[in-house]
Amino acid sequence: MSLEITLLYLNTSSIKALMDIFDLLEAAHDQGKPVGVNWYYDERNERVAELAEEFREDCTFPFAIIPGPAN
Repeated sequence: MSLEITLLYLNTSSIKALMDIFDLLEAAHDQGKPVGVNWYYDERNERVAELAEEFREDCTFPFAIIPGPAN
């Protein structure tokens, strides 16, 4: 399973929701299930890219941070 994310704005509530989702993905990954994240971001929005990096640091499953729109 691959989660495709494209976000323009994140607030405290959406960050918490993403943390919960990534915890679920981490648990699935720990059970040997194939999971991964493709996080697309607008190159002009450095804050979203930095947040994606912070999330990726806490995850052991494949987690790509990709500039540009999701296809």
